[in-house]
Amino acid sequence: MAQLLNQRQIDLFKLLLSDNSYKPIKNFANKLNVSNKTIASDLDEIQAIIKEVDVTIKRKRGSGVKLLYNDQQLLDLMEIINDQNSTNDPISVEERRAEIARTLLLNSKEYTTIQKLSDQYYVSRTSILNDLKYIEASFKEFNIKIIRSRDGTRISAKEIDIRNALVYVLQENINYNSNYLIEYQILRQNESTIEGLDEINEVKFFQKLLNDLESDINKIIYEPYYTNLLTHLLIMTRRVKEGNNLEQLNSGSFDITQINNRLYKNAYKIVNKIENHYQITIPENEVLYIYQYLISSGASSNNQTFEFDNKLELISKKFTHKLIVVVSDLSEIDFAYTNRLFQALLLHIKPMLNRLNAEIRIKNPLLQEMKAEFSNLFFMIRIAADIVCDLFEIKKISLDEVAYIMTYFQSEIEKLSSNKKALVICHSGYGTSQLLATRLKKSFSNITVSNVISSSKLNSISLDDFDLIISTVKLNIETPYILVSAFLSETDIRNIKNLLDKQLPLKSVQNLKQNFKILEPAATYNFKTKTDLLNKVKQKTGLKINKEQLISLDKKVQLYLAKSNQNKDTLFCFEGSENSNFYLIEYQDYPYLINKLKILI
Repeated sequence: MAQLLNQRQIDLFKLLLSDNSYKPIKNFANKLNVSNKTIASDLDEIQAIIKEVDVTIKRKRGSGVKLLYNDQQLLDLMEIINDQNSTNDPISVEERRAEIARTLLLNSKEYTTIQKLSDQYYVSRTSILNDLKYIEASFKEFNIKIIRSRDGTRISAKEIDIRNALVYVLQENINYNSNYLIEYQILRQNESTIEGLDEINEVKFFQKLLNDLESDINKIIYEPYYTNLLTHLLIMTRRVKEGNNLEQLNSGSFDITQINNRLYKNAYKIVNKIENHYQITIPENEVLYIYQYLISSGASSNNQTFEFDNKLELISKKFTHKLIVVVSDLSEIDFAYTNRLFQALLLHIKPMLNRLNAEIRIKNPLLQEMKAEFSNLFFMIRIAADIVCDLFEIKKISLDEVAYIMTYFQSEIEKLSSNKKALVICHSGYGTSQLLATRLKKSFSNITVSNVISSSKLNSISLDDFDLIISTVKLNIETPYILVSAFLSETDIRNIKNLLDKQLPLKSVQNLKQNFKILEPAATYNFKTKTDLLNKVKQKTGLKINKEQLISLDKKVQLYLAKSNQNKDTLFCFEGSENSNFYLIEYQDYPYLINKLKILI
């Protein structure tokens, strides 16, 4: 390699790869907190590296910069990124904590000592003690405890909880940044990316298992499910080899899942191949757990539709529909206007509900970036998800899942804000339909009339190809449409405009702390500390706050929703210099809750 890039230049390189469209230099300067001049200089350094694989940085006046490459060159660029990342930079506090957490999990029956860790990482004992406190707090959500005794420090937990935590910690430690997409792609080609499983150095064997599985079910297992499944198989094999067997799975885990015989046979096939390769015996309940992972990854065949249990099918559809309705109510964007979002989101919701039921977590490497980039929408989806989970009396969705769900709504917003493809339908008469099409073009610059047909030919065309259906006659179709006169009256124009307004993208992120000033809550109280806040909430409302149900926009703005036999909102304000607010909404009926939330959002 001609030279090494510094960390800022590597980050810039990853940003260029993760979004291959023209972006102004100022965009990168803002993200990396440097000047335009520095970015221009860094681009020259990157160009010197990538010229080895015949890739260039295209600079276009008025548009910005982008990389020009083909599919083969993309693989070369990913290899360059991987090589640049492999330089021996000093380990960060986050990386050290992740390594310690991983070591504790992988060696769950063995003790380590503060001194041993201090010597290993060349830091003070105090730093290691702080690391363990941090790790202990993060382990709580997995029901894992850190045991301290004269022999040293180790963890105590059920095997299934250790494995769930391992999956999370390993994926958390794949150096995600703005390069999330690149790292995921590299992961499927470079087995060394999964660290911490050194004894299992045949990752390619497991990748072949999953490649064979994809061939058997005739479907690609996309990220993050591929990484989740690969990591689970690696962890399972190591744990079984070391004598750490999974506890008997709770039979309730299969209450809403109908056993899919073909997929279950695939799970058995995977286990048999691992047993033969490593000369080990894998218990039956491990097959069930792999099967749960397959179901929770949406691994159904393209050629053969596997029927979900009727209860899950019904819940999935109702959950998806209700989620769209609540987000529509909060955002005042009509997401339910077309069936497009429902069908796309349903494909995610089905396996997600299986994951919730089986307590399988997926890691979203984009989480922090999404929260920062789309904070208002993320806040909205988090609220909507909590409301719908309460309605269906199921476990709350993790922030990682919320971020994935948000991408479906963000994608729909972008589609709604673009030019609309319209289908014009008339009873008959070319002249009449063309007159309507001409008036539409004159009245709406963002509507393109893509086709004009008579109502008699309605069955010969796919309505899903259009964003807008405008008709002069009543139609017997389920797809929403707008009924207008052939001459497009002022009333018709207003109706179309109102519909388009409902589909406009979200406004820019508002300052929610300012919105607290116009809430006019039923009661307002001050608090001095977190403990004081919890005590006052219990004293004034009788509620005991579950910290996992707190909805935070940031550390200073927190929202708590509680089902109640009354409609009441209470605002708790921090007395210190920081303008921190805790807003509690007790709600009995849905309209009250939505009205209060709309003021806040």
